[in-house]
Amino acid sequence: MNPEGSILQGRPIDMVRTSTSGEEHLYQGEVECTESGSCGFSLRVIPHHEEVIVPYEHPWVRWDE
Repeated sequence: MNPEGSILQGRPIDMVRTSTSGEEHLYQGEVECTESGSCGFSLRVIPHHEEVIVPYEHPWVRWDE
């Protein structure tokens, strides 16, 4: 991260759904920290379905800050 708190040189890491309870889903992933100091993490869940052409426009996606 830079001094302003922005993530530098970010990279995607796939996560795996490990369990489901009703409408709640638990995902797991692993991030290797190769440097010391402040680290930033950002999470984006993108729903997938064969009939969805553009997953970013799916009505279940909510953007938040």
